[in-house]
Amino acid sequence: AAEHAARAAEIVLTDQMKGAAGADLVAHEIGEIKRRLS
Repeated sequence: AAEHAARAAEIVLTDQMKGAAGADLVAHEIGEIKRRLS
């Protein structure tokens, strides 16, 4: 369930922030989410 939530957040964030800078930020945010969930 937690993994599914992280994946959903990843999709939403990626959608909101297209572009190279956005992708970098998204990757960082996903890392933070995964760290919190594990």
